[in-house]
Amino acid sequence: MFFKKQLNIKKRSKSKLERLNILIRQHFIILSKVWWQVVLVTLYSFFIICLNAYHENIFYMGWSASLVPILGVVTGLLLVFRTNTAYDRYYEGRRLWSQMIQVIRVMVRSVWIIVPENSGRDVVEKKTVTNFLVAYAISSKHYLREEYSYDHKDLKDLIHHFPEMFSEPRMDLLKKMSILNYAPPSNIPLQILYYIAIFVQTMKDRYKWDPATSSIFYNGLNSMVECLSGFERIKRTPIPPAYSVHLYHVIWLYILSLPFQLAETMGWWTVAGVGITSFTFLGILEIGSQIEDPFGYDDNDLPLDDLCDVLCTEVNDILGANFPSHDELFTSNNYYPISECDLSAFDLSMKTKSEVRAFLMQQTKHVNPINLTNLKIVS
Repeated sequence: MFFKKQLNIKKRSKSKLERLNILIRQHFIILSKVWWQVVLVTLYSFFIICLNAYHENIFYMGWSASLVPILGVVTGLLLVFRTNTAYDRYYEGRRLWSQMIQVIRVMVRSVWIIVPENSGRDVVEKKTVTNFLVAYAISSKHYLREEYSYDHKDLKDLIHHFPEMFSEPRMDLLKKMSILNYAPPSNIPLQILYYIAIFVQTMKDRYKWDPATSSIFYNGLNSMVECLSGFERIKRTPIPPAYSVHLYHVIWLYILSLPFQLAETMGWWTVAGVGITSFTFLGILEIGSQIEDPFGYDDNDLPLDDLCDVLCTEVNDILGANFPSHDELFTSNNYYPISECDLSAFDLSMKTKSEVRAFLMQQTKHVNPINLTNLKIVS
C-alpha cells in the first residue's frame, strides 16, 4: 500500500509539472510574438516620462482621468467581441473535424462488416476504399492549409494512382487573376468523395442492396461533403478587414495615450503600468489572430497532424485484426456469462429456454438485497 501511495503521488506530481510546463510554454508562445511591441511601447513610455521629469512644460500631462476608463471600456468590448468571434471559429473547426472523424469511423465499420467477402478481390476493394476514407481526412488537412499537391508524404501512397484534376499552369493562371482564395487549383477531398461514391454504387448494383443499407453510405458521403463545406466557410470567410484594422488602431491609440494620462499620478511607475497593459491587450489581440484560422501550423491551431495519425493507426489496427465469429463471441466455451454458474456460454446454449431462465433467477437470488431497515429518511 505504501508503494502504491508513493506511485500515485509521483503520478500526480508529474501531471502537475506537465501542466505547469504547458502553461509556461503557451505563455512564451504569445510573448515571442508581441515582445518587440511591448519593448517598443515601454521605451516610448520611458521617453515620455523622462521628458516630463526634466522638461515639465514640454507635454501637457493634465489629461482627464475619465479618459482612461472610457477608452479602456471601448477597447475591452472590441477585444471581447474579436476574441469570442475567433474562438467560435476555432470551436466550429474542431466540431466539424470531430463530425468528420465520426462519419469516417462509421463508413469504415460499414464497409468492413456489410460488404461481403466472396473472393480476394472483395477484400482488396474494401481495403482500398478504407484507404480512400483515411486519405480524405489527410487531404482535407492539406487542403485547408492551402497545400494542393498530390505528392505529400502522408498522402501520396494512398492516392498516387489518382489522375490529377488540375495542372500547375492552371494554378499560375489563378494566381495572376487573384482568385486563388475562391477557386483552388485542386480539390482532392472532393475528388476522393466522388471515387468513394463510385464504390458505393458498384456495391449496390453488385449485391442488390436494399434502400436502408444504401442510405448508410450515402448519408455518410453527404455528411463528409457538409464537413468539407463547413471547413471552407471557416477558411475563406475571415473577420472583415475593416473591423480588424479599426481594432488595431484603437488598441494602439489607447496604449500610446496611457503615459500622458498616468504620468501625474503614477510617476515612474507609469513605465511598468504601460508595459503590462500593452502586453495584456496585444497578447489578447495576437491570440485572436492565431485561433481565427485553426487549420495552420501555429502552436495554438488544431493538432490536425496528430488527429490524422491517430485515425490512420486506428483504422489499420481494426482492419488488421482477426475478428472472431459470432459463435466465438457469444457462445464461447471459455466464457461464463452467468455468475454463480459453472456452465460456459456454449453449455448454456445447449439448454432449453426455461433452464437458462432458471439459472438467471438463481443468479438474482445470490445478489444481496438492500437493507431498508437501516435507511433514515431526512425531511
